[in-house]
Formats: sequence, structure tokens, C-alpha cells
Amino acid sequence: MLSKNELKKAKGQFDVEFRRLVEQKLNLLEKFKDAALYERLLVEGDDLAQFLEPIVKEFLTSFDQSSAPPEMRPRLERSAEALVFYGIRIHCLLFKSDYRLRNNQYMNLQELFEGWLVDSLTASRHLRGYDKDNFGIPTLVFNTLFDSEVEPMQKLIGLGWWRRMKNRNKFCNLFESGILLALMYDVKSKALAIARTGQNTISPPVAPSAESVPELGDDDIPF
Repeated sequence: MLSKNELKKAKGQFDVEFRRLVEQKLNLLEKFKDAALYERLLVEGDDLAQFLEPIVKEFLTSFDQSSAPPEMRPRLERSAEALVFYGIRIHCLLFKSDYRLRNNQYMNLQELFEGWLVDSLTASRHLRGYDKDNFGIPTLVFNTLFDSEVEPMQKLIGLGWWRRMKNRNKFCNLFESGILLALMYDVKSKALAIARTGQNTISPPVAPSAESVPELGDDDIPF
């Protein structure tokens, strides 16, 4: 496992690396209607990643890399962590929410974690249509990181295509789990805000799914 100092340093690098990826490799800044909004959403992603960091770290303790060569495990663990945080950040960048980060003091992270832990097992099912509705940008983010960091290591140790594909799906689920966590957070944050205004007729917040997450209008997509 990485040391605490190494993990802290790596998380700081994720902020810079994510910005570099979306700006230089994906040119997302050019697609935004408003540069100020783009910067605000990037900062929100950084802040949300920091707020959710404790449950992300707990989640990653179950990500098993024991079959990998010992010398590669730290790099694989770092890539795994980056993918979850990239998932959180790309959701914040693709969708704006007026409730994000405003009710953190009322958010039950343990409850959020427990719901996320279950739904992360089938993250792609809960995110059905998410990639298509976002012009394939999430897939581009995942492919860029995986193909540059993980795939070369797989080829180096001579894994066959079947093992490489299974590992790709495994890492992709981490990335999608990060997106799902940010989406679940947004749903719960909105529910908390509505409940605190006295409108208690809403149903208790539930983990989002293709059926439970409402369609977002054009105004919710910042580009």
C-alpha cells in the first residue's frame, strides 16, 4: 500500500492531472458556454473529492491487486484511486447542481457509503445512458487514463487479451463508481436542502438508477 504521505501527494496530483486531461487532451474548456462556470465546476469537483475522500479510501481497501507483480502494485493502486476521483470530478464538470456542497454538514457519509457500496457492484446499470447523454466524454476520460497507465503494465507482463479485458472492466467499474458516488451525493444533497426548507412531503432519498434519476434539461448541461 502507498504511505499516507504518498497518498496525500498523489491526491494533489489528481487535481492537476485531471485539469490537464480535460483541457489539453479533451479540449472541454472550448466546449463550455461560460469559462467562469467551467472553473467553478472544476473547483466544485476538487472540493467534493476532498469531502468524499474518507469513504473513497475505505471503498478502495477492498480493491484486490494481490495477483499483480509486487513492483507494480503501488502504480495500480494509484491508478485505481485516480479513476474513482476522476469519476467524481467528471460528473461535477458535466452537470451543475445548485445544491452541491451546501449541505455537507447534514450529510450522513456512512449512510451514503453503505448505499454506494451496494450499488457500485453494478455501477454501469445505474448509469445506463449516462455516457451517451454526455457525448461519450466519460468514456474518453477513462480510456485516456487506463490506456496510458494500466494497459502498458498489462502488456509488459504479457497478459492475454481476455485477462486484459477483464481487468479493463474491473478498472472501468471503479471509474463508473466514482461517477455514481457523485450522482448519489447530488441526489441526497438536493433532498436535504428541500427537507430543510420544510417541504417534508418528498420521499426519502434513494440511490439513483435509470428509473429514479430524472432527465436533466439543457440548462443542467453546461456546454
